[in-house]
Amino acid sequence: MTIPQPRVKSYIPLENDFDFRWEWTPEEKRSVVAGWRKGTSVWKIAKQLERDPDELMLLLIDLSRRGKIKPRPGWIWGKSSE
Repeated sequence: MTIPQPRVKSYIPLENDFDFRWEWTPEEKRSVVAGWRKGTSVWKIAKQLERDPDELMLLLIDLSRRGKIKPRPGWIWGKSSE
């Protein structure tokens, strides 16, 4: 009979720090991609969609990894004229 080993407590990032809404509607996703391509700052896109900028950043990371958005001038800050 094998004795079970004690389970090591894993670290889960953001587990208790945020009340994230992980779901994005197709319309919200299109708005994010359009805003990104237009050069809108991450903070302005988040405000327009009434979302936490951290939630938006996670979506942008996902979209980038899937090849749906590309790096842009100004990165997360967008165009300096905003």
